[in-house]
Amino acid sequence: KNCNISMGSDGNSSAMGIELTDAADNSTVINNTIVGEMGYGIGAISNGPEYSLIEGNYINVSAINSTGGGVSTDGIYLRNSDNNILANNTFISLAGRGIYFYGSSTNTFRNNTGISDSNYGIYLYAGSNANLLINNTGISTSSIGIVVQKYGGALTYHNILINNTGTSNSSYGIWLGSVINTTLTSNTGSSNSGSGIYFSSAANYNYLNSNIATSVSGHGIFFHSCSYNNLTSNIATSVSGSGIYIYSDSDNNIFINDTGMSNSSYGVAFVTYSTYPDSNTLINVSGISNFSYGVYFGRAINQNITNLRAEGRLAGSYGLYLRDSSNNIFRDCVNVSGVAGDVFVNSDTSPGTHNNSFINCSYSSESVNGAGNDITRKWYYRAYVNDSSGNALSGVNVSGYNSSDVLQFSEMTNSSGYTNRTEIIDYVNVGGTKIYYSNYTINSSKGAFTTLSESYNVTANENNLDYNFNFN
Repeated sequence: KNCNISMGSDGNSSAMGIELTDAADNSTVINNTIVGEMGYGIGAISNGPEYSLIEGNYINVSAINSTGGGVSTDGIYLRNSDNNILANNTFISLAGRGIYFYGSSTNTFRNNTGISDSNYGIYLYAGSNANLLINNTGISTSSIGIVVQKYGGALTYHNILINNTGTSNSSYGIWLGSVINTTLTSNTGSSNSGSGIYFSSAANYNYLNSNIATSVSGHGIFFHSCSYNNLTSNIATSVSGSGIYIYSDSDNNIFINDTGMSNSSYGVAFVTYSTYPDSNTLINVSGISNFSYGVYFGRAINQNITNLRAEGRLAGSYGLYLRDSSNNIFRDCVNVSGVAGDVFVNSDTSPGTHNNSFINCSYSSESVNGAGNDITRKWYYRAYVNDSSGNALSGVNVSGYNSSDVLQFSEMTNSSGYTNRTEIIDYVNVGGTKIYYSNYTINSSKGAFTTLSESYNVTANENNLDYNFNFN
């Protein structure tokens, strides 16, 4: 407590300012200043202490070797050290890590700062599980601000990060590498040339809520082959990268109320060059770009998108761009718009873009390019049937046949007199040619009542949830 420890430039790079072993359980390390060239400001190389308090310390082990390069020294390094509290400390290194915990679990980190010029600011590694990080700052000039990472068979899981800031000049602000069941809430990840927040291969079953990710030339949030994650109310922005970038076989993720924004690239992008992103769910997601595509699907399949906002705001921009993407459903769009066009289908035909449905999505323009590429436009339909006295009729069959006399739907009325809401095809745009399904013939029939038939134009009506049949 209250010690000043210093070691000059000729110090021992294997030395420690304060060494904590597994015999140092329940230790208190408070308000110390440790400066100079040494391997670790505070260190436990094999097994570290438990139930110890490390608070209010200033550690600066930045050191330069004889050729002017940085020495790989860590501000604090604890290995196999659990149930400790680190609070209000500053750890600085030039070429090592600011804060480095290896195989250490159930620790609490609060209001600490870890700084490194060429290594990680804060680093939790190799089986460091169930740690709680609140209001910490990890800063790196040429490496990563905050890293939580698996190593080999040592899973890293159940860590919780709240209100932390990870900053990097040329790498990722925050990187989660192959972690599972990790929660990020209200964190900020920022980078000039890397991604603000980056999830790498097999980072699965994680929760991101209300985080902010920014980058100048990288992506705001970048998922690479990550699945079963839940993202809610995150904001990701980039100047020349994508706001939210989902890459390769990133499957079965759920995005709710997330916003991706970019000046010159994609607001939200699903992209791959081999294994497709598959079966993701997007609800109330906004993709916004000034000069590119609000939302870009490049080889994305089986996505389910509801209440989409896809906006291109300035010259040359598009709202939604599809390339080699199939079996996607866009439902109840909020706004799909761009200056150059609202919906654009690329001309690639191998494998091409097929069987994408737009249900209750209003937009002004679409361009479908490439022979055989297609999109389908649909609206909602629901019928109401009553008798001559105005009473609702149940058990009435309502069937719709398109202009080619092909059955499109068949629904029964319930006790309210209404059918279930169904979807009715307006047209299919194949390679730029719209094939309209109207006029429909819609029949309603019940027992002894005379069958009623009506001609119905979907293009003119769009959504109709109160189409009335009146049996006399």
